[in-house]
Amino acid sequence: MAKHKQEKYWWNAKSSILKIKGVSVFRYALYLLFFLLTNHSALLGQSQNLVPNPGFEAYNTCEYFIFTPGVGYPVNIVYSPGYDSFPTALYWVATMPYNSPDYYNPCDTTTPFGHGVPQNINGYQEPHSGYAYTGICMYMHEYGTWDDYREYVEAKLLHPLSAGHQYYISFFVSLAVSHCPGLFGNVLSVDKIGAYLSDTFAHDTATFEDAYLPYTPSIESAPGWYIADSGTWTKISGVYTAQGGEQWITIGHFKDNEPQTDTFLYTIADSLYSSLYSYLYDSFFYCYMYVDDVCVTDIAGNAHDTAYCVPSFPASLTGLNEQGSYLWNTGDTTASIRAIAPGTYWRTLRGECLYYTDTITVTLQPSASQGVDTIVCNETAATIGIEQPGVSFKWSTGDTVCCITVSNTGLYSLTASDDCGTDTNNFNVTFTYCENCLSMPSAFTPNHDGLNDVFKPLAHCPISQFHMSIYNRWGQLVYASGDINESWDGAFNNTRQDLGDYFYYIKYTPDLPGENKEIMLKGDVTLIR
Repeated sequence: MAKHKQEKYWWNAKSSILKIKGVSVFRYALYLLFFLLTNHSALLGQSQNLVPNPGFEAYNTCEYFIFTPGVGYPVNIVYSPGYDSFPTALYWVATMPYNSPDYYNPCDTTTPFGHGVPQNINGYQEPHSGYAYTGICMYMHEYGTWDDYREYVEAKLLHPLSAGHQYYISFFVSLAVSHCPGLFGNVLSVDKIGAYLSDTFAHDTATFEDAYLPYTPSIESAPGWYIADSGTWTKISGVYTAQGGEQWITIGHFKDNEPQTDTFLYTIADSLYSSLYSYLYDSFFYCYMYVDDVCVTDIAGNAHDTAYCVPSFPASLTGLNEQGSYLWNTGDTTASIRAIAPGTYWRTLRGECLYYTDTITVTLQPSASQGVDTIVCNETAATIGIEQPGVSFKWSTGDTVCCITVSNTGLYSLTASDDCGTDTNNFNVTFTYCENCLSMPSAFTPNHDGLNDVFKPLAHCPISQFHMSIYNRWGQLVYASGDINESWDGAFNNTRQDLGDYFYYIKYTPDLPGENKEIMLKGDVTLIR
């Protein structure tokens, strides 16, 4: 995972205002300032979108088309103060002399056969966001006349990409199905719609009859995925590792195939008039899509590493809270999960122009609480301590393992340490002869079949004082009771516990004549389902 910022938690602008015809940049700046102030925590660590004018809202003049730069072709793009190279949508250009991508904006009030929003000559579509978008002919073919015709839109990024960095690239498309008089033919959908990142202006001098860019896209929609929805927007996205220096993004369809020789075209519907003019238009096929909200953002700036120290499990884990799709390495797709064991967890968040990664390392705080004053009955040796993954141990005996076996009465000290801190405890162990008043089962099966469903001691003599604690293999307390008549059903916080061995500690005092010493029993029980 890419690393950006690391934090450990214990559980307890520079600005400028441009005067651009057709868009209120000052109003946009005020909105952006308000958004930043009210969403500071949500935006922490997010990278900027490197695509200028990503939603096509800013424009110079209310033209129908996005043009190829300059007069004739090829020419260099000149970024002049008057934006002379962008007669329509600012920063966006076409790529070939015969290209004419459409520009849709409410500034065009010629309806229904103009280039307004939402109603226009190619259909009806609300913007994905904002109030404008562009339209691209992804594929057009007429048997016997044109081979392949495509359109592309291209913009220069705010700065070149950095070598080795991963970038999240996304844009939204919607299939246009027009029933306007004069637009005939078979409406199609194509797969493999993509975005191409390049270090130079991507262009070609192809003719109208064969106008497509023969480049391999940096990201594209999946083969066989034919976007047929004309009512909503569909997101196309992917992750691209930069070679370094890429500074242009081109949107379109880069696959060169004819419909009669490839199955990548899928007929959605015939236009309204194709049957009336079949003698002219039965051989005419086209795919036209609206495009909005183009994004290129550096993933390295959207990664956050966190370390949590927790006293027990389960523990709630979460990250940046934004709208989008979530995916944890556990397979969960929720915004937060409950971790049940130490380890490293990661979560990705895919938003509209956001690819955010949280990497969370969860460590159990070390505990030396297993060291308690102990009377060992009728035994010559006893094992003390409980294993805790990732924890280092130091005993007063010099041992550095989790658990030691002792055979002498005396005072013992344990220090447990990990990245979360250190815990130390002292306790006495006494070996003596005592009446064996309790017996414990070695296993139980809490499957609600009425047989051996609970774990509890069996008393063979009167008991005046009693306390039992049960721990899992990570040293987490999962059950405790001071009533000898109560039992453990294999659950903790109303959650069924995993199969495996659990460790119990019992302190009790026999209610017998001359026997009033507190006795400690220690052992393990296997939970079986």
